[in-house]
Amino acid sequence: MKPLEVSSTEFRSNMKFYMDVAVAGQEVIIQRGNDPALVLTEYPQIKPMKPDADFARGISREEIVKEIHNDIDRHFDAQ
Repeated sequence: MKPLEVSSTEFRSNMKFYMDVAVAGQEVIIQRGNDPALVLTEYPQIKPMKPDADFARGISREEIVKEIHNDIDRHFDAQ
């Protein structure tokens, strides 16, 4: 199948369409004026990201609110 060539403006205006075209197996070449062209193609080998250490260290909204209230209470108790 021949690659589909589009301008960067056309790609930005219809990004979902061209992503769907690439997922369907057709390469999309994005021309960028005098800049190097880009090729959009499906890359099925990428697996979904798993939470990393930063994500695991995160706290919930409820924990944040609880800590803020504790800080406020400590501030007023100290006066």
